[in-house]
Order: sequence, then structure tokens, then C-alpha cells
Amino acid sequence: MSDRNFILAPEITRISIVASQPLVLLNSLALVDGYEEYQGVDDALVRIAQQMTDEEKHTNLTTIILLHDALMGWREDFQTLEEYIQHIDTYSGRELLEIAHSHSQHKPIWKIEKEAPDLSQYTLDVVTNSWDKFLELNTHYHYDEPLSEEKTANLRLMHAAMQDTDALKNNLMSFIEYMWEKYFKADWKRHEAAMRETVEAFQEVGLDTMTKMEALRFVTGRDFTDTWVEKALNATSNIQFVPSPFVGPYVGFGFSDSKIRLFFYPHLPEGTQRSSSALDRSEILVRLNALADDTRLRIIELLTNHDELCAQDIIQMLDLSQSAASRHLRQLSATRFLNERRREGSKCYNLNYDQVEHTLNALQRFIS
Repeated sequence: MSDRNFILAPEITRISIVASQPLVLLNSLALVDGYEEYQGVDDALVRIAQQMTDEEKHTNLTTIILLHDALMGWREDFQTLEEYIQHIDTYSGRELLEIAHSHSQHKPIWKIEKEAPDLSQYTLDVVTNSWDKFLELNTHYHYDEPLSEEKTANLRLMHAAMQDTDALKNNLMSFIEYMWEKYFKADWKRHEAAMRETVEAFQEVGLDTMTKMEALRFVTGRDFTDTWVEKALNATSNIQFVPSPFVGPYVGFGFSDSKIRLFFYPHLPEGTQRSSSALDRSEILVRLNALADDTRLRIIELLTNHDELCAQDIIQMLDLSQSAASRHLRQLSATRFLNERRREGSKCYNLNYDQVEHTLNALQRFIS
């Protein structure tokens, strides 16, 4: 055969958007596990987290959190919880653990800021049979940073749940249906029309004609250039956006070896001819919630007098703790009132005057 020059076809990126009961439920249950870190998440999620019993929190940890990478990683798109549960029921508990273990070891996140560690020694049998190996593996997942006592205790509970895969599967199936009926079903129905309108509106603008980063900026309004998010997107060719009424101003992420799912608060795309008073109200509430706090207003006031300040500057000038400052800055950045960038390893912020003006104009349109 003679030598030939071949031109490789460009990789096709699939960008989609879907309203999905199981995906919203699973992402919300993951958020419940650490909702205190995210000020401004939907009030309904906070209410659910506060109403959950200790037994429900324990089961959430030892089913949803333990198997999260398997539960979120299917290639198929399930819109109803019923069809999702039917699909999950075709797998044994052991198979679900194997899928979760495989997905967690191939997350795009390993391609982000450092060379991926060699995880081949941490087979499922090894980490199931050895608490020390399970702990080592999870230390790698947390970038080799020391794990807190609370996190270590939670990992012990998860490791114990891995020992009986039949019970794990049974607990998972009953817990998903139980939590949906008790806590989430009513809120889904209340927001369903807004979520479906969001999907239809974004489908009309043609997300599949955009690059990955263009679509991400267009849907979320956030600029993730030069962050781990951009590197993660570059590692996949399948991106799916999922509107969720529970995430507030934040962008949630779900990884598998073939797809990244991004959760965002329902809203209409910029420049659309559509109008929706329900979605307009929701968007205004998210933004005003970010401003309805004295500390966050002080941060904004501070930045009106400075072109840019780093987190440590704000901590010192306002006498805040590291954790409090992080929570407030995270919410202001998520609602786009602050622009965030890294400067010599530090997170620095400046005021986004355009977002302030957009918020004032949106409120003016709403009340006029």
C-alpha cells in the first residue's frame, strides 16, 4: 500500500440541555451534604437540609455520596425519575460500586492542575478490603490535603457501607424514591414550567453552534477562562446543561468518563424575545439575595473605592475570618457582582459594574 496523507476529522462536540428529575434530585442531594458552604442556594434546599433527620443524612452519605459518580455518569438522558430508577435497578450493588470507582478514577479533574497520580494500585477490591487504602485513595481525590476529622469519620461510614453491596443497592433504591416523595417532588412541580421554558429558550439559540467555552459563558454568565473548568471541558466532547431550581447562583458539575453535566439556575437567555415573569422574578431574587447582607454590601462598598483587592486584603480591611470571607466572596462572584481572577496564586476581585446596572434595570422593568 502506498503512503497517503490523511486528515483527521475534527472532534465533534455535543452540547445539549435537558430538564431532568433524577439529575436535579441527585445534584441537590449532593449539595445538601455541604450546603453551609454555599450561601445563596435556594431556600427550599436549605429547608430540606435542615429538616432531614440524622438517619436520612447518614443514608444520603452512604448511598448518594458514595455512589455519586455512578449515579451521575450515565450516557443516557433520563428525564423522569421512574425511567431512571428502572435503569438503575438493572445493576447489582457491586456493579454500581464498580462504575462509581471507575468513573472517579477517570475524572477530567485529574487533568487540571497537576500530573495525575497513578491510581492503578487502588482497585475496587483493594479499597473495599482495606480501610487504609480507601483513605489513601480519597486523600488523593482531595489533592493530598489533610482530611478533617469530620471528613474522615464520613469516609469510615462510606467504607462500612461498601462491605454489603446487596444492602447498599436496596438502601439506594428506597432512599431515592423516599427523598423524592418527601422533599423534592412538590418543589419540582412548582418549578417545572420554568425549567422547561428555560430548556426551550436555550435550544432555540443553537448551543451546538458555539464552542464549549462560548456555550458555558452564554448559559451561566460566568467566565471560566484559565480555570480548572476550562481544562475539564477540553477533556470531553459531550457537555450537558441542566437547569436546577436548587443551586441558586452557583454552577454545579457532574463528571463521568464521557460527559460533563453543568447545573445552573433556570433563566432565559440574554437577548431572547421570550418573556417570563416567573423566570424574571427568580433571577431578581437570586441577585437581591446576594445583596441582602451587611458584610456583602461592605465588600461591594470597599471595591467601589479600589480597582482590585485580593481576598486577604478584604479579610484584613473588614476584619473577617477566612471562612466567612470565602463564603461571601463565593456568593458575590457566583451572582457576577464581582469579577474574580488569580494573581500570583491569590484570588483577587473587582466590582462588575455591568452586573450592578443589569440588576437595577431588571428591577426597574419588573416594577414599571
